[in-house]
Amino acid sequence: MKNKMFLLLLTVVFLFPKDDLFHFKFDKLSVNIFSDKLQYIPGDTGVIAVQIKLNKGCYTYAYTKEKNMDKPATIEITNNDALSNAVIFKQIIYEAGKKKYDEIEKSYSYIYDDTAVFYIPFEIKKSANLGKYKIYFILNYIICVKEKCMFNENNFNFDIDVGKKSADSNNRDIFIKYYKK
Repeated sequence: MKNKMFLLLLTVVFLFPKDDLFHFKFDKLSVNIFSDKLQYIPGDTGVIAVQIKLNKGCYTYAYTKEKNMDKPATIEITNNDALSNAVIFKQIIYEAGKKKYDEIEKSYSYIYDDTAVFYIPFEIKKSANLGKYKIYFILNYIICVKEKCMFNENNFNFDIDVGKKSADSNNRDIFIKYYKK
């Protein structure tokens, strides 16, 4: 019964506690999305932080440039015409994982076993129309519990608001690592 429960599709529960935070809860992890501003103006640059919190006892493989044999947790952005006419996304910055001996791979791997933050820098085109732009993300990852792993893909979205005035958010703490780079 546990194996069948483990293999069920993950259910998404949407909670919107703040205008600039979206929270998605999946079976073995939750995802919080933060923006550095509540509203952007044409020509602005910004950053979206995608925070992944894993349940106790779970881990996923981390993105790393030196070893890419594992299937690391990655984010894809699904573009649409309106979004691509307004926003230019830069290279996603993946937080470094912890080096740990992996019983499954029988070697050292980089993993996330608690919390990881991915930063998605972007630029609002000067020609962007005012309004909300919905960004669709796909989070790909392998979730592991002890020695059992399963590939997962979860979809979620976030709005970028382009208006006449720039407005900062209250989420500066999540961006400290990003701005130190």
